[in-house]
Amino acid sequence: MNRQNNETRRTVLRRTAGRAAVAVLLAACMLASGCAKEFEEVTGGAGGGKRIEVSFDVPQMDEVRVETRMAAENILFVENLWVIQLNEAGTALLQPSIYISKVLDNRVNLTLTDQRSMIIFIANTFDETLFSGATTAAQVAKSFSTYDEFIAAPDYLSYRFKGMPDELKGNQIKMVRSCARIDVKVECRPSSNEVIALRSVRFCNVPKTVHFYRDPDKLDPGTTASATYPATTSGFIGEWKRINVEGNWYEGTYYMPENGRGKGTATRQEDKTAAKALGGASGQGNYATYIEITAAVTLADGTAFKDVKYRCYLGGDAVSDYTLKRNTRYTVTCTLRGVNKLDARVTVGTPTYPGDYYDYTDNRTGRFLIAKSDATNGTAVNWN
Repeated sequence: MNRQNNETRRTVLRRTAGRAAVAVLLAACMLASGCAKEFEEVTGGAGGGKRIEVSFDVPQMDEVRVETRMAAENILFVENLWVIQLNEAGTALLQPSIYISKVLDNRVNLTLTDQRSMIIFIANTFDETLFSGATTAAQVAKSFSTYDEFIAAPDYLSYRFKGMPDELKGNQIKMVRSCARIDVKVECRPSSNEVIALRSVRFCNVPKTVHFYRDPDKLDPGTTASATYPATTSGFIGEWKRINVEGNWYEGTYYMPENGRGKGTATRQEDKTAAKALGGASGQGNYATYIEITAAVTLADGTAFKDVKYRCYLGGDAVSDYTLKRNTRYTVTCTLRGVNKLDARVTVGTPTYPGDYYDYTDNRTGRFLIAKSDATNGTAVNWN
């Protein structure tokens, strides 16, 4: 009898749960259909307001290929939006700034003050207070001091418009990512009977400030120090991110502020250093972003180097460009093959020899030789 009652209860529970599931499913469908065709109405404007509808387009990133192939960028939507309307000079607000928490179908309706102005659109901050205190264009920037502060919102999009709000009607606004994307891959390919073991990968000399918009006339710093950006007074983080690595390869993706330090004078990869950057040893190389890789290297004869450092300056090519631009994806492959004292990007460190070895250096060529026995002064040496 008890068994039968229990079975009846289970049947009722199953049927009841089934009805509940159908009810939840129907409710979810109704909710989805109710939201699909609506988007947020936003009004504002201090007198003489004009209602406009604008839509947004988020194109693929520009691509810079340093060594390897590109891949598709998937962040193509405006999810939330700030609209900041200032006078044309960007020195005062024309109306309170607007934050739209949910943008559907990449479009919104806005009511804006009907006069010539500077309008800044900033998307995907996920922060409804970020620009509530900004009253000038110069204040529309985000400062940070560590990597952990920055990673919360790497996908900022922005667009700056100057003119009458009416001119935006029917136009598709091309939103631009405010940051550069770095895809880095480190590979160890030592010679036969040698070993390279990675120890760390560091990102250094990264600007402390993300500028959400920038004057389009200042896109390329070229070879003029006055055109470099951001200003050195904005500050730079010496070690922005450090990753400890065990093994012979590493891959990672990072977003970081753009950093335009211009063109250097190197003519080959081995000479792309701070000293060869725009302005020489005391110039823009002090502020150029670079990756520093530390590895332990053991040569075929047993000689060990515990702290070999390889420095790779980022930019539009592997030789002379030191600029990271916003809305651009940089794919960088660093291949470590051994210890080369002739490569200016390499800091060799102090070797540990296996037993009583002697280190001879040819001062004319920079080549060096390790031998088991001391040589008599004047002895001929084969520098193979």
